[in-house]
Amino acid sequence: MSSKIFYAVLKAIKTHCPDRLIFENVDPDDFAHVLESLRHPSNRLEGYSFRIHWFSADKRLKVVMPSNLHACAASWLLKMITRALAHGLIPQVWDDTMMIMTAPEFNNFINEFAGSFKEAYLTFLPCVGPERAQIAEYPSVVLESGWSESASRLQDDAKLWQEGSGRAVRVVLQVKFYRPNQ
Repeated sequence: MSSKIFYAVLKAIKTHCPDRLIFENVDPDDFAHVLESLRHPSNRLEGYSFRIHWFSADKRLKVVMPSNLHACAASWLLKMITRALAHGLIPQVWDDTMMIMTAPEFNNFINEFAGSFKEAYLTFLPCVGPERAQIAEYPSVVLESGWSESASRLQDDAKLWQEGSGRAVRVVLQVKFYRPNQ
């Protein structure tokens, strides 16, 4: 089963069609094999943009091939932060207390979410410890964006981030795009 999923994902990554794949009732070992295969250097996927989401409790694998539209929410948010810093609305010291990262991988979720794997479009990771030399275990703010999904799936995403981090993730911003005429 894992090779069937891997080749479907590989084709979608390379062709950008479809832009999202969802596999239900995936065995955790199959997910691990697919993830390992996607990350293996011999597949040369470093230059391709894709996001992997694994919901361990539901055995659901979602792979998204983001478009420029997906990135526009993150771009806008970064622009607003830059403007706020320039106008003194955010203190300059904030820049030394927060790392903003695109698509870092998180697989350290707890409780019922243990074993899940998530890549957000943008994360705000607090700098912690002496002299703020370390990055927090979880982001405090997460940005997710994409084509419309059901309200319950969006709630599942937020629940995974917040409850699966022991509430370390304080805010989940969800930007939902709709196709024309919807």
